[in-house]
Amino acid sequence: MNQFFEALPASTGAAFVLVAHLSPDHASQLAPLLQARTAMPVQQVSNTARIEANKVYVIAPDCSLAMVDGCLHVTQQEGPGAQGGRGAAIDLFFRSLAEAHRQRAISVVLSGAGANGSVGLTRVKELGGIAIAQDPEDAEYPSMPRSAISTGLVDFVLPANDIPQRLLDLWNTASHIHLPQTPDEGKPGQQPESQERALREIMVTLRSRTSHDFRHYKRATVLRRIERRLQVNGLTDLQQYRDYLHLHPDETPALLQDMLISVTNFFRDTDAFEALRAEVLTPLFQNRAGHDPVRVWAPGCATGEEAYSLAMLLQEASSQTPQPLPFQVFATDIDERAVAIARNGMYPESIVADVEPARVRQFFNKDGAHFRVRKELRERVLFALHNVLSDPPFARLDLICCRNLLIYLDRDAQADILRTFHFALRPGGYLFLGSSEAAESASNLFSVVDKKSRLYRANVAARADAPLPLPAGAANGRTPVAVLQPSGKRKFSFGDLHQRLLEQHAPPSVLVSRDSEIVHLSDRTGRFLQYAGGEPSHNIIAAVRQELRLELRTAIYQALQTNHSVEARRVQLERDGRSFFVNMTARPVHDAESNGDFVLILFDEVDDSMSTVPVGKTGDGRDPTIARLESELRRVKERLQATIEQAETSNEELKASNEELQAINEELRSATAELEAGKEAALTRLASLTARPGATDPDEARAGQRAERGRDDFLAVVSHELKHPLNLISASAELISRSPDARGNAVIQRAAATIRRTVIGQAHIIDDLLDMSRLRTGKLSIARAPVDWAEVVDRVCNAIEEDAARKGIKLERSLPPQRLVIDADLTRVEQIVWNLVSNALKYTGDGGIITVTLDRADGDAVLAVRDTGVGIEPQSLPHIFDMFRQGTSPTARQGGLGIGLSLVRELVSMQGGTVRAASAGLGHGAVFTVTFPLREDIAANAVPAPAPSLPLGGTGILLVDDDPGTVETFKLLLEMEGASVTVATSGQEALDWLAHHPADLLLSDIGMPGMSGLDVIRAIRLQPHLNALTAIALSGYGRPDDVRQSMQAGFDAHLTKPVSLQALLDAIRDLRAV
Repeated sequence: MNQFFEALPASTGAAFVLVAHLSPDHASQLAPLLQARTAMPVQQVSNTARIEANKVYVIAPDCSLAMVDGCLHVTQQEGPGAQGGRGAAIDLFFRSLAEAHRQRAISVVLSGAGANGSVGLTRVKELGGIAIAQDPEDAEYPSMPRSAISTGLVDFVLPANDIPQRLLDLWNTASHIHLPQTPDEGKPGQQPESQERALREIMVTLRSRTSHDFRHYKRATVLRRIERRLQVNGLTDLQQYRDYLHLHPDETPALLQDMLISVTNFFRDTDAFEALRAEVLTPLFQNRAGHDPVRVWAPGCATGEEAYSLAMLLQEASSQTPQPLPFQVFATDIDERAVAIARNGMYPESIVADVEPARVRQFFNKDGAHFRVRKELRERVLFALHNVLSDPPFARLDLICCRNLLIYLDRDAQADILRTFHFALRPGGYLFLGSSEAAESASNLFSVVDKKSRLYRANVAARADAPLPLPAGAANGRTPVAVLQPSGKRKFSFGDLHQRLLEQHAPPSVLVSRDSEIVHLSDRTGRFLQYAGGEPSHNIIAAVRQELRLELRTAIYQALQTNHSVEARRVQLERDGRSFFVNMTARPVHDAESNGDFVLILFDEVDDSMSTVPVGKTGDGRDPTIARLESELRRVKERLQATIEQAETSNEELKASNEELQAINEELRSATAELEAGKEAALTRLASLTARPGATDPDEARAGQRAERGRDDFLAVVSHELKHPLNLISASAELISRSPDARGNAVIQRAAATIRRTVIGQAHIIDDLLDMSRLRTGKLSIARAPVDWAEVVDRVCNAIEEDAARKGIKLERSLPPQRLVIDADLTRVEQIVWNLVSNALKYTGDGGIITVTLDRADGDAVLAVRDTGVGIEPQSLPHIFDMFRQGTSPTARQGGLGIGLSLVRELVSMQGGTVRAASAGLGHGAVFTVTFPLREDIAANAVPAPAPSLPLGGTGILLVDDDPGTVETFKLLLEMEGASVTVATSGQEALDWLAHHPADLLLSDIGMPGMSGLDVIRAIRLQPHLNALTAIALSGYGRPDDVRQSMQAGFDAHLTKPVSLQALLDAIRDLRAV
């Protein structure tokens, strides 16, 4: 630890959190000891503290730390203070760190006794972070580093004094990595061919060396995993990594391990497992025969924690029945390393953070610094290597638990797996998915039991499209990952092939009702039917050939009486001078979906070529009917014997496979490990965190946090209340400008344009207030995408040009003819340009000039906003970007809130750019310069197709808002665009209308009295016939949390007021294109 901090520079731009194993009975002196080793401030955290850059935070004795919203939250250790409970603090912190900072989280495990940290770092790796461990040879207590290394997930093993430089190298590499874009599914973008070729070659190399094919993984998942390998190896693009992979074969297992990320933990999502216990497992064991075992499959079991969690719940449910019922868990994965860990059944003692003490005592034995699964539970779980995409599934299952596997796969693979699961489950069996997964795409196969907990039940459905395993060689000609997949090409399906072959080669058949009425015919059945003159009949007895009627009537009757298949006596027919026999089979069937009973009739034609004896005689003079019956009896016996032998063979194969699995399990179970218990230390680096200085007094800090939360809530309400009337004003201006009388009236058009500009300006001020609040609390989000900066600058200048002319100011612009594309957030870039140009307009007098220039320089795009206004005095220039600073000279104060330039600096910095201000002094104007890196690799977009004259023609819209003026104004606007609009001024009125009328689109406010917009959409999504209704929220609430709540409730999009008609039309067009 001392070596680590001595080697760290004083200014890294990062914060460091030290979670050490401290005695709860004594005050800790760790903070002052570390302070002597580093120039960074060291603070012991005993109360909630906001993270600051270039500072070290040390855990207090008998406490746990969690990272939430840029703050360290402190909780006292609960329970009797068992060693394992205190040791779990580092694992809990690693998990919270991973959830908060994902790929920016770095976990470092230093010297310490025990195995703590191993569980938590797996979560860091799962969410894209980096794991580092101190070299055990360099550690005073090597147990913790060795335990971390044994997980197989550690990226670097280094001496302590080498780790700081590695951290700096990682951050530097991450800032220079360039990867191809990840377009939305179904919308492949144009990517540089060199990068696409490199990506294909990487995936082919991985498949050829490991036999694992990741072509069904989502493109975004693949790129994220490869990005980690780029960062670890100090590379910056796919071409470099492709070459590195070719020259370093030992990199292949590391890439494979990153692609798999086989990590989980016990009872992950506790509430979901409790729902599984109460709603599935308890009823499953009730009224069940003692000889019928409960069968459960856990595909993608990783290191086994989830499989053992299921086994514990099953054991508890079984023990509550009068006679304990048997059960078996089949746990499978494609990761050999993970399956080996699962079979061993030994886990670090920090699992006590996830497993209740009573279950630990019942199902585990203490083994040094680990817990080992007891033999009784271990024997209930069979682990095996299995690929759910290509290997045959298990059968007759009561429950399938597949959590956090589908989220990594593309839609086709998800659909195939859901069909496989339905095939493997018994009718009415259950499916348990992860919190980010759903089976709604296969609603014909599964019904929802508990949507929140992702519990589903298999519908009783026909299985004509039963899945077939995909042979390993069948994919050789397919793209190894989703790269520029050609559109319009239909996916090959073995199910379709099977169906076509059945149609061609299966015996002709007829499906009839209980009354023998024909409901469906297969191909080639016509030759067994013969319609007479007169009114046609659909009764099979009347329609079948006369020679077959008697035998068929008898067979149908017997099949319905016995509810078993009945084979009719063979009937001899002649056609075209050729003699042949017809076998008919009547098979009763019941369809649950239609709740009807039917009979399937099969016709099997057999040539009479077994003998040359004339019809009516046999070679030995026997009666031909007796000979035919004897021959048929022999064939039935032969068929029965073949069926018995096939069943016995299958049974022997299953027994052999089971014995082999048991033998392998016993061999692997014999491995043991001994680790000491004691002190632990861990260090965490948080990349690129910049926070304002926090209060040093704990009470003062808590008071400040409450004040900040109160301020944020107040600003959100104020934003909603201000934007609501702005929305009505904006819509009214749109309505005025689009009216027939106003189209040729320049005065009305100019007045409407002035109203719209004023609304936009006021909305920008409100948004700036909210954004500054989000910046101060660390909640402002950036959604990067390719942005044509020249187009943004031109659009903003057009919007402000008339205001400049009215003030007598000349607005000049110099923009390049070609596109200048940057990787940034479009909304934030608009804010930056708007604030800078508006600021210049504010401080420039009549007759002044504002010049906006955008150009490229040394691979960067540079925006300069130059004015001839009041200028900036030298003493104010260093503070011009500070909040609420407008210059000290009275002439420099021109109104406003004093937050625009401060917001510009923060938004530019968050997106990797720089901003500078320069002025020769008062009276000499000022120039503000913003620089962003160019994205040269992005091709020009295709010219968009012209919009239809009436984009909403034929669209039925339900508009919901509690303000009658707003709904009536928007109603007129939307009807001008061709829509048919119905208005409702309350949530209940909207639901009542939808109960009796169809709609194509719902537009709803959120903040309504009584039933809110969120309540309305939740009620709509619970109704199956309305589940596909497209819904857009229109609200003055625009914080990220507000948008997230809208999307989680069921809205398809969220627009923040004031909403322009064009923005609404664009959102509707985008949703239709999905």
